[in-house]
Amino acid sequence: MKILTNPHFFSNLMIFFSSYVVIRKYFIKQSKYNALLLIGFAAIIALRAISDLLYGTFNAPIENINHYIATSAMVLAPIILISATWSIILHKPAQITQFFTTMGISWVLLFFVIWFQVDYLGLIIQSFCILLIMLISILGLATKQKSALWVIIAMMFYALIIKSTALPIPMNPIDIEHYLMTLCILSLGKAVGSQYKYIF
Repeated sequence: MKILTNPHFFSNLMIFFSSYVVIRKYFIKQSKYNALLLIGFAAIIALRAISDLLYGTFNAPIENINHYIATSAMVLAPIILISATWSIILHKPAQITQFFTTMGISWVLLFFVIWFQVDYLGLIIQSFCILLIMLISILGLATKQKSALWVIIAMMFYALIIKSTALPIPMNPIDIEHYLMTLCILSLGKAVGSQYKYIF
């Protein structure tokens, strides 16, 4: 099969299966809207992995679709994660208002990024969201929450993705990005799993 010859087949597969595992083991057990936010985040990342895999295999026919999915992962995923992190760290299950507000803001921003073709704005949004999530996690660390520690670890991996091309590792930068995202997703799964546990 042609898809197996894709040089990033394994790393994309790692993202997809790690997303599936954390959804089944951790995210789906959360309250309704917490689960929807977390599953939404993981699903977007998994879709990006599948899109990358198909684009790397078939190239031109899905170039535009791959670009839109990549932009969606850059904008939607981190904004959704802010809302989910807020609920996890503060132990306040997300309500319908929080859920639809999060979806509305993220989709409006995505629309402007795609419509005006300002992809660099996606990177700014992503970086700003990581910063906000780290600040929320510091609130959790102040109360010795283990989940806050795992979120910070996840965000460290997430932030490194942006700098994956500059990391002094003898590996393809795209594969580095994929493995860092896998570690990020698994760390978020641990964060959700240790939601009511304390460091000491």
